[in-house]
Amino acid sequence: MTKTGWSLFIAAVLAVSVLLSPAHAASLKTKVAVLDFQLHGDHENEDMGKIFAEWLITALVNQGRLEVIERRLLEKVLSEQQLGATGLVDGQYASRLGKMLGARAIVSGALMKFQNVIEANVRIIDVESGAVIAAEIVRSSSVTKLEDLVNQMAEKIIRDFPIEGYIVKRTDTGVLIDVGRLSGTKKGMRFSVYKEGPAIKHPKTGEVLDVERIEMGTIEIRSMNEKTADAVIIKEASADSIQYGQMVKSLKEVGTGTMVSRPDPGTVNPMQSTAMGSGAQDIAAAEAIIEELGRLKKIGDKKWAYKKKEAARALKVLSKKYRRSPDLSIAYAKYYLALENLPDMDSHLSRAISYGANATEVYIFQGDIYVEASARRSSNARYAVKAYDQAAGSSTDKDLQASLYLKIGNIWADVLTNPGKAKDYWKKAAATQPNGEHARSASERMALVK
Repeated sequence: MTKTGWSLFIAAVLAVSVLLSPAHAASLKTKVAVLDFQLHGDHENEDMGKIFAEWLITALVNQGRLEVIERRLLEKVLSEQQLGATGLVDGQYASRLGKMLGARAIVSGALMKFQNVIEANVRIIDVESGAVIAAEIVRSSSVTKLEDLVNQMAEKIIRDFPIEGYIVKRTDTGVLIDVGRLSGTKKGMRFSVYKEGPAIKHPKTGEVLDVERIEMGTIEIRSMNEKTADAVIIKEASADSIQYGQMVKSLKEVGTGTMVSRPDPGTVNPMQSTAMGSGAQDIAAAEAIIEELGRLKKIGDKKWAYKKKEAARALKVLSKKYRRSPDLSIAYAKYYLALENLPDMDSHLSRAISYGANATEVYIFQGDIYVEASARRSSNARYAVKAYDQAAGSSTDKDLQASLYLKIGNIWADVLTNPGKAKDYWKKAAATQPNGEHARSASERMALVK
């Protein structure tokens, strides 16, 4: 087995084909461990974090792309080593645990609930380096089943695990590749075809920084065997440019969940990094620092001041590389949120929208923050109302609109103590989706107000 450098690892993130000989790559899957989810908010079942992890394991296994470590083995290792493993663990811990388990990556996360909305937040950590290589989030409305939320998250995680292989045969209209059903390949999947060009070297040190990737075309799977797949050529750079021995890598698929998936630059989930290539890893790494900053500041640990400087340095470097990135603007917003500077957070959220982020999701995120802040100062509830109202106005999803109007009504009633305003929004919730669950909840609330 040979080790590759970080640059090649990024190109084959979580795909064991670069770590093993090509002859064995087609028959093995990336091995991952899923930890119990940490719980935040008013969850009725204290075991929900464990239950969500169990369901996520099943969903990932059913996708066929990954080898997921059995829960019994995970619990055995945790017990023997007297370790705890819940929530968004750090890279050092994940690296240690992953090596004990023989895993390539650790999936850790948290479940947050506010009223009837549940949000699942996941980080994927590379065991070898301890670096966060992807961050994903999904959010449900009250009518979304938790099982659906699990499936949405599984789909997002799978898209972070590209399949890689080689062309082993070329025909007049198609090719045969060395990754089949055992690798998780499915009918209809598309792969980019490329070959490696010259090495990119540092002008002073001579260090190989990367290898140029030359795109040759696109193929689509039409049938699979266990170890191979037959594909038709969809696009070719020039006649006969796709040839035997060239490399293939699965393209990111369009998700079916409630969140719009990558790579559409106009619909960015504000809670996850969606830049392509190295940008996603760079921003995810910075957000991991910011998350730690927020945790330290919240518990009063003096180390938060050091983390603040570290986060500021990371963001400054990224701002030179990704000037108009909505993802980076979101990272800046999270930085100011960690420092409890809500005006600057708002400024960067507005900037993210102007750079192409999904306005609805940004406004919901903003509203959630101000609802939490209203526990410290009730006037913050007005900013939550404004954000949720903007979210409803920017969405065409009637169910989401109704849930937001219901939420706004509840805020006016429970926090701002204005029953007249509350009734106005409860009526909007009922009118938006007359026969829906939110309409029933709104009617029940109105019946209690004189």
